[in-house]
Amino acid sequence: MYPRLRDDCQSGRVHLADPVTGNLYEDTSNTVLGETVWKQLGETCTALRVFKRIYMNDIGTPIKYARNVQELIIVAADVMRCHWQIIKECHILHRDVSLSNMLVCRDDDGSVHGMLIDFDHAVDIDATEEPRHAERTGTLQFMSVNNLAKSHPQQTALDDWESMLYILCWTGTYGWSSQTRRDNTGRLEQPTLLKSWYTGSSHEEIAKAKRNILHSEDIFNEVIMEFNLDLHGIDILSELVMQLRRVLIETYDDDRRGAVEVAKRWFNPDTNRFEIVIVNDPFEKRSAMWEELSPLLLQALEESAQQAKA
Repeated sequence: MYPRLRDDCQSGRVHLADPVTGNLYEDTSNTVLGETVWKQLGETCTALRVFKRIYMNDIGTPIKYARNVQELIIVAADVMRCHWQIIKECHILHRDVSLSNMLVCRDDDGSVHGMLIDFDHAVDIDATEEPRHAERTGTLQFMSVNNLAKSHPQQTALDDWESMLYILCWTGTYGWSSQTRRDNTGRLEQPTLLKSWYTGSSHEEIAKAKRNILHSEDIFNEVIMEFNLDLHGIDILSELVMQLRRVLIETYDDDRRGAVEVAKRWFNPDTNRFEIVIVNDPFEKRSAMWEELSPLLLQALEESAQQAKA
């Protein structure tokens, strides 16, 4: 990345400092390749060359530069608003919503916006040639259950929303920067529930662990109880993730959708263990409802963003 042009260098001539001597030299092809090369070429041929340099400014910074929970939520809202607009206007599904693909854009007045980047794994949702489960995409901790298990339902916008829910739970638990890590905020005890999101022996095992957490409201509340309470604004984040889970999992009943029962944790005396009972699978039932559930999820996130801005 070349240095930003100074006000007195707008003509396009850039001078760089030699790292050893500190002397300035002009950034040209002669300097880069050396005079000897051109002298040798001059004896046998004419070098037709046009020296060009592309100058770009950065447009954002990694998510670690969000200063607090409030800015994190604002960035997340902008990211998913962008995600939804691209689906509606361009019929493109991102499929890799993760911390590394969220940018913080800060205005001169200090206010922040979010940006969604990296569409390497994006697909045309109208395409029918290849199934959208041809490959697993995304960061392991944030991959949806359907993506991990390569289950029958195609990936939809709700899989990316599920990834965002995991991101918010992850950052509320572990932080998103060196300043927000638990050991830097005074909270030294280590969480346990989210370890299953990246330590399973297989993708299917991780998918099962995520199912158990999302299906049971009781277990999900235990995840929230492991949030870093030393982070200012963590109460807003806690309420947000509960609301997102309700929309994603606790689908309401009507004749068109069919009954969907939210699984509960119960104690099995035969195995002496708590188990999850699933009557109907919300992950499978919801796949056809992505167009009506996505705006509800975005509304919940935008309301939290407005609360964070207040």
